Amino acid sequence: MKAPKIQPVLFTSKTYKNGEHPLMIRLTQEGIPKYISTTYTAKAENWDEQKCRVYEKKPSLSQKEKDSLKPKELTDRKAKYLKAAVLSNAKHINQRIENTIDSINEAIKYLEVHKKELTSQNIIQFVAGKLKDADSSMSFIEFADEEITKKLHGSPITLKNYKSTVNKLKAYIKDQLKKKDLKFSDFTEVFLDKYHVFLQGTGISNNTIWSELKNLKALMNKAVTLKHISSNDNPFLTFKDAKYQKPNKTKLSVDEIDKIINLKLEEKTPVWHARNYFMFSFYNAGMRISDVCQLRWSNIEKGYLKYEMNKTGHLSKYLLLPKAKEILTYYENEKMNSESFIFPLLDDNTDYTNEKTLKNHIASRNTIINKNLKILGKSAKIKSAITFHISRHSFADYARKKGISTYDISKMLGHSSLTITEAYLSSFDQESQDKSLSELFG
Repeated sequence: MKAPKIQPVLFTSKTYKNGEHPLMIRLTQEGIPKYISTTYTAKAENWDEQKCRVYEKKPSLSQKEKDSLKPKELTDRKAKYLKAAVLSNAKHINQRIENTIDSINEAIKYLEVHKKELTSQNIIQFVAGKLKDADSSMSFIEFADEEITKKLHGSPITLKNYKSTVNKLKAYIKDQLKKKDLKFSDFTEVFLDKYHVFLQGTGISNNTIWSELKNLKALMNKAVTLKHISSNDNPFLTFKDAKYQKPNKTKLSVDEIDKIINLKLEEKTPVWHARNYFMFSFYNAGMRISDVCQLRWSNIEKGYLKYEMNKTGHLSKYLLLPKAKEILTYYENEKMNSESFIFPLLDDNTDYTNEKTLKNHIASRNTIINKNLKILGKSAKIKSAITFHISRHSFADYARKKGISTYDISKMLGHSSLTITEAYLSSFDQESQDKSLSELFG
């Protein structure tokens, strides 16, 4: 039996009271359709019928469409594009569609390898985690490598972290245990205890060890979900791992920010650009590097900066202050249009609809910016090593010290709850505590 045809669809046969329809993945086999839910919904004006995804930006007619479509088709396409609307969480919805399709392809591969009947129903059961039998003789290393491959579409930083974790484990198995592989059956609590002790002996920090074990735990939990092993065989159920020690977030003082602003730099140099990006972020509630990179001139509207946070999908709107506007003037030019990137970090002629391409480019630019910020910090005689994300910490601390309410800071940072903001700000409290004690007993 052939594998079913996979097609993301807007399931218009069902309409909710708000006018939205379920977003489904249709499996068609021998003319019979079956559906897997993505758990998301959308309206017709959100759905791109050509790409079978929701719109991530307002569509416009391409030259290919203008050349190939018949007059009536062109008129209809124009009308559809005019009605098109972009959801604030469009990127997250499309990523869910990609992940669901990946799970379906994984199911097909599993059924073929294990010579099970390749039916839509079996695929649906697999995706729901109801089909696999536990197999502790499988290689944990092979499983981990396969899971890392799946993360190629995700965050480059997450991918890098998991690769590093698995590579450390491979080195330990090869150099310390003199083995080539690690089976699930050998991945026991005793093994974890020995590996934990080994990591402690390498001199890496407690939080780094915590991070390594956290990644391994996540992989093992995924193996349980996929029925490679039973939950009772998960060694992390009883293993007492390293405890995470909350670090103090590095931030810059007002004096240090002033040093950066007042430092004389040659215009158009990499360090000069890095300062502009850093300060623009600071003036706009500590924008993340992924958001700064993707800013277009269309995000500037009537004196406000409007954009969707890449990480959370949160819609943000900030009044552009004079200092932020001044930075923007450095990047105005005759060739720019509303869809041009504001900063010379991404290429206007590159297709960034591929999530992997976009994330890799942003990660690359972030590395270069941080190298130049390090040079900037030394030139300004600032002791702390400056990275781009410190602009976010510095803004939050500055706002707190200025008496801005936690509620307003939470909204500006785009946090989903006050609890997150309170935890975020708590790492800046040492100075405040010291001052309070001095006032009490000084």
